[in-house]
This record gives sequence, C-alpha cells and structure tokens, in this order.
Amino acid sequence: MVDYGYQIVGVLEGHDGSIIGFRVKICTLHNFETVDVPARVFDKDTLRYIKFRTDLPGKLDIRKLPVEVENRIRFPMNEYLDKWVCANL
Repeated sequence: MVDYGYQIVGVLEGHDGSIIGFRVKICTLHNFETVDVPARVFDKDTLRYIKFRTDLPGKLDIRKLPVEVENRIRFPMNEYLDKWVCANL
C-alpha cells in the first residue's frame, strides 16, 4: 500500500460542454503530479449532476455537495487513483 493525498482541482469539459473527467493534484512521498481522472469511471447520473452544477453561477466545491453525490465522486476516483499510484511508482 502507498500513502497519497489528492485534491480535486476542477472539472474537465469537452468541446461540446460534456464532462470528460476531473483534474486532480496527487502527492505521494516521491511525486507531485496532475492526473486527469476520466469520466468513464463515474456513473452517468453523477456526471449529469456535476454538469448541472457547473452550469450554475459560482464555484463548485465538491466538499459542499450532498454526501451521496460526494461519495459517488470520491469512491470511483479513489479506486482509479489507487491503481494510478501503483502503476506509476
């Protein structure tokens, strides 16, 4: 197991305005990098909700979303980043 921390920097949108992923800063003991987590790891309802929220005025703060939505973002993101960290040691 490798310890790491990450912070969601923003939502990535395609040329048509669709959500294509999240950009995160990830830090391990030896690395500090930017990783793009693809939209394919999240369910469609979550992506639609994020699209709705990003279309509203103001800044989107993942930590202020309903807990259920935050978990539907963080659980698949954690799984993806776990694999990414292990593959990039």
